[in-house]
Amino acid sequence: MRERNISCGPGAVRPLQEHFMDRQRKLMDCILPHLEHGTPFQDFINEGSCNFYGAPVAIIVTIDQAFSKSRLVDVGIAVGYMVLAAHNMGLGTCPIGLISAFDEEIREMLNISQEKDVVMGVAVGYPDPDSPINLASSDRAPLQEVVRFY
Repeated sequence: MRERNISCGPGAVRPLQEHFMDRQRKLMDCILPHLEHGTPFQDFINEGSCNFYGAPVAIIVTIDQAFSKSRLVDVGIAVGYMVLAAHNMGLGTCPIGLISAFDEEIREMLNISQEKDVVMGVAVGYPDPDSPINLASSDRAPLQEVVRFY
Protein backbone atom coordinates (compact mmCIF):
# COMPACT_ATOMS: atom_id res chain seq x y z
CA MET A 1 0.00 0.00 0.00
CA ARG A 2 1.24 3.45 -0.76
CA GLU A 3 1.83 5.88 2.09
CA ARG A 4 -0.66 8.61 2.77
CA ASN A 5 -0.25 11.74 4.83
CA ILE A 6 -3.51 12.00 6.73
CA SER A 7 -4.13 14.87 9.11
CA CYS A 8 -6.60 13.75 11.76
CA GLY A 9 -8.15 11.19 9.46
CA PRO A 10 -9.61 10.86 6.02
CA GLY A 11 -11.88 13.66 4.94
CA ALA A 12 -10.19 16.21 7.18
CA VAL A 13 -10.55 19.59 5.56
CA ARG A 14 -8.40 21.61 7.94
CA PRO A 15 -6.01 20.99 10.82
CA LEU A 16 -7.43 20.26 14.26
CA GLN A 17 -7.84 23.11 16.70
CA GLU A 18 -5.00 23.41 19.21
CA HIS A 19 -6.95 22.07 22.20
CA PHE A 20 -7.67 18.88 20.25
CA MET A 21 -4.01 18.64 19.28
CA ASP A 22 -3.05 18.95 22.97
CA ARG A 23 -5.26 15.94 23.76
CA GLN A 24 -3.64 14.00 20.90
CA ARG A 25 -0.15 14.82 22.22
CA LYS A 26 -1.11 13.66 25.73
CA LEU A 27 -2.44 10.40 24.32
CA MET A 28 0.76 9.91 22.33
CA ASP A 29 2.84 10.59 25.46
CA CYS A 30 1.03 7.85 27.39
CA ILE A 31 1.36 5.31 24.53
CA LEU A 32 5.02 5.90 23.61
CA PRO A 33 6.54 4.22 26.70
CA HIS A 34 4.60 1.04 25.90
CA LEU A 35 5.67 0.67 22.26
CA GLU A 36 8.40 -1.76 21.26
CA HIS A 37 11.77 -0.03 21.53
CA GLY A 38 12.45 2.16 18.52
CA THR A 39 8.94 2.00 17.05
CA PRO A 40 7.89 5.50 15.93
CA PHE A 41 4.37 6.41 17.07
CA GLN A 42 3.18 7.20 13.53
CA ASP A 43 4.42 3.81 12.28
CA PHE A 44 2.57 2.06 15.12
CA ILE A 45 -0.67 3.84 14.18
CA ASN A 46 -0.34 3.52 10.39
CA GLU A 47 0.92 -0.06 10.25
CA GLY A 48 -1.31 -1.19 13.11
CA SER A 49 -4.38 0.32 11.50
CA CYS A 50 -3.64 -1.22 8.13
CA ASN A 51 -3.18 -4.72 9.57
CA PHE A 52 -5.92 -4.37 12.22
CA TYR A 53 -3.34 -4.66 15.00
CA GLY A 54 -3.01 -8.38 14.30
CA ALA A 55 -6.64 -9.14 15.22
CA PRO A 56 -8.01 -12.38 13.78
CA VAL A 57 -11.18 -10.68 12.51
CA ALA A 58 -11.49 -7.46 10.53
CA ILE A 59 -14.91 -5.97 9.87
CA ILE A 60 -15.15 -3.50 6.99
CA VAL A 61 -18.05 -1.08 7.40
CA THR A 62 -19.46 0.38 4.18
CA ILE A 63 -22.38 2.59 3.22
CA ASP A 64 -24.15 2.74 -0.10
CA GLN A 65 -23.63 6.04 -1.90
CA ALA A 66 -27.41 6.29 -2.35
CA PHE A 67 -27.58 7.41 1.30
CA SER A 68 -26.75 10.96 2.37
CA LYS A 69 -23.69 11.64 4.50
CA SER A 70 -26.03 12.29 7.44
CA ARG A 71 -26.55 8.50 7.58
CA LEU A 72 -22.95 8.19 8.80
CA VAL A 73 -24.36 9.04 12.24
CA ASP A 74 -26.50 5.89 12.01
CA VAL A 75 -23.45 3.89 10.98
CA GLY A 76 -21.57 5.23 14.00
CA ILE A 77 -24.42 4.27 16.32
CA ALA A 78 -24.55 0.75 14.85
CA VAL A 79 -20.78 0.32 15.17
CA GLY A 80 -20.95 1.59 18.76
CA TYR A 81 -23.53 -1.05 19.66
CA MET A 82 -21.54 -3.72 17.83
CA VAL A 83 -18.44 -2.81 19.87
CA LEU A 84 -20.44 -2.92 23.12
CA ALA A 85 -21.93 -6.32 22.21
CA ALA A 86 -18.47 -7.70 21.39
CA HIS A 87 -17.09 -6.46 24.71
CA ASN A 88 -20.04 -8.06 26.49
CA MET A 89 -18.94 -11.38 24.94
CA GLY A 90 -15.37 -10.95 26.17
CA LEU A 91 -13.97 -9.72 22.86
CA GLY A 92 -11.75 -6.71 22.35
CA THR A 93 -12.36 -4.26 19.52
CA CYS A 94 -10.59 -1.36 17.90
CA PRO A 95 -12.54 0.90 15.53
CA ILE A 96 -10.20 2.10 12.78
CA GLY A 97 -11.09 5.12 10.66
CA LEU A 98 -7.72 5.39 8.93
CA ILE A 99 -8.52 2.54 6.54
CA SER A 100 -11.05 4.67 4.69
CA ALA A 101 -8.03 6.43 3.16
CA PHE A 102 -7.36 3.12 1.39
CA ASP A 103 -10.90 2.63 0.13
CA GLU A 104 -9.87 1.89 -3.47
CA GLU A 105 -7.45 -0.85 -2.41
CA ILE A 106 -9.99 -2.34 0.01
CA ARG A 107 -12.76 -2.26 -2.59
CA GLU A 108 -10.55 -4.02 -5.10
CA MET A 109 -9.22 -6.63 -2.65
CA LEU A 110 -12.67 -7.51 -1.28
CA ASN A 111 -14.63 -6.98 -4.49
CA ILE A 112 -16.77 -4.23 -2.95
CA SER A 113 -19.03 -2.38 -5.38
CA GLN A 114 -18.04 1.10 -6.55
CA GLU A 115 -21.43 2.27 -5.28
CA LYS A 116 -20.27 1.74 -1.70
CA ASP A 117 -17.98 3.91 0.41
CA VAL A 118 -15.64 2.35 2.95
CA VAL A 119 -16.48 4.11 6.22
CA MET A 120 -14.25 2.37 8.73
CA GLY A 121 -12.96 -0.93 9.98
CA VAL A 122 -13.23 -2.70 13.30
CA ALA A 123 -10.57 -5.10 14.56
CA VAL A 124 -12.04 -7.88 16.70
CA GLY A 125 -10.27 -10.48 18.82
CA TYR A 126 -9.51 -11.59 22.33
CA PRO A 127 -7.60 -8.91 24.25
CA ASP A 128 -4.12 -9.66 25.55
CA PRO A 129 -3.98 -8.04 29.00
CA ASP A 130 -0.23 -8.80 29.20
CA SER A 131 0.64 -6.84 26.06
CA PRO A 132 2.62 -3.72 27.07
CA ILE A 133 0.54 -1.49 24.77
CA ASN A 134 -2.59 -2.44 26.71
CA LEU A 135 -1.07 -0.88 29.83
CA ALA A 136 -1.31 2.60 28.29
CA SER A 137 -4.10 4.66 29.82
CA SER A 138 -4.96 8.29 29.20
CA ASP A 139 -6.79 10.74 31.41
CA ARG A 140 -10.35 11.54 30.51
CA ALA A 141 -11.18 15.10 29.54
CA PRO A 142 -13.60 16.79 31.92
CA LEU A 143 -17.17 16.77 30.57
CA GLN A 144 -17.26 20.57 30.32
CA GLU A 145 -14.31 20.41 27.88
CA VAL A 146 -16.13 18.26 25.34
CA VAL A 147 -19.83 18.99 25.86
CA ARG A 148 -21.72 22.24 25.74
CA PHE A 149 -25.29 22.34 27.04
CA TYR A 150 -27.64 25.02 25.70
